[in-house]
Amino acid sequence: TSPADFGTFTQEGGTKGIYLAQNCDRVFWDQLGAIKARDGFKVMWEIEGPCAQLKLLDKVRYACQYVDIFSINIQEAQNLFGVQGDEACIRELQKLPVELTLFRVGERGLYSVTPDKAYYLPPAPGPVVDPTGCGNTSTGSALYAFAEGKDPVMVGIMANVASAQNIRQFGVIPDFTTARKEAV
Repeated sequence: TSPADFGTFTQEGGTKGIYLAQNCDRVFWDQLGAIKARDGFKVMWEIEGPCAQLKLLDKVRYACQYVDIFSINIQEAQNLFGVQGDEACIRELQKLPVELTLFRVGERGLYSVTPDKAYYLPPAPGPVVDPTGCGNTSTGSALYAFAEGKDPVMVGIMANVASAQNIRQFGVIPDFTTARKEAV
């Protein structure tokens, strides 16, 4: 999807946020940044794995000027910053020019990372049936919470709860009404 494609929809108004998996191409980000400035939505960027390389860190930082909330997993963060472990990654993530980072650490849950604090949120309980799509589910839910003005802790909680609902079954959630009631 090109920035112009996003702009076709966001110019109509009412778009609070967009979530995209994207590389760190400057032209893309400059164009999206202009559309974001015009239409006033939030941007959540889930970095594409191949861009999570230390040699591309300057390009990632450049793209982050247009990002409000960033999403990255532990392996990608370690590769991007050339460090090991949660704490070292968090220190580096706090240097990015974003308001919040959803730092996913797999079955251990996630951290909601701001420039000043990191909040660890263990995964929501539940049986593990199929983890397919849980990262996307948590990231999409985090964007929703962020765009609705939730604080960093609640952003992480909502991301974890959504992921837990996804992991408890195989395929598409069959009954969203029941899942919503359980999630509250």
